[in-house]
Amino acid sequence: MTNVGANMLRSVASCAFVLVLLMSVDGCGESPREGRLPQDRRESEYEFQRELLADGVVTASELEQAVLANMACLDRKGIRHSKPIYDESNAPPVWNYDVGPVPTEQIGPDGSPTEADKCYEEFQQDVDSAWVLQEQPSEAEMQEREREASLHTGGRDRGR
Repeated sequence: MTNVGANMLRSVASCAFVLVLLMSVDGCGESPREGRLPQDRRESEYEFQRELLADGVVTASELEQAVLANMACLDRKGIRHSKPIYDESNAPPVWNYDVGPVPTEQIGPDGSPTEADKCYEEFQQDVDSAWVLQEQPSEAEMQEREREASLHTGGRDRGR
């Protein structure tokens, strides 16, 4: 009985430690991560994107605004595209959509769909880049995740 009680106490203590650790990590990791964008990533040659990047944080709503502005530009140019879908299974989440076919007269000499590229560059590219940079876990966060996984796996293995 004493052995079972000691093992149970150890399990409860391990769970409590992991819970406290998770709560402390959760308090540190706000989303979006304020202050994560360096000044040079807050700038854009395009006014629309510059306004979205000005505060140094890209929200999911701002990313959506950029995607929708890109879609509107494609519509104005007669370039077909699929409906954009927000995919949270990726880390960081992304908007997925297909573009094309691009009208023949809008294809550049090297085969690139230049008009579609121009829409992306003007309305979405800088916001996309900033979003990915901002949402990538820091080195400390990655190490913390590895530590948590190790604790979780280590605790389960000892109980077997």
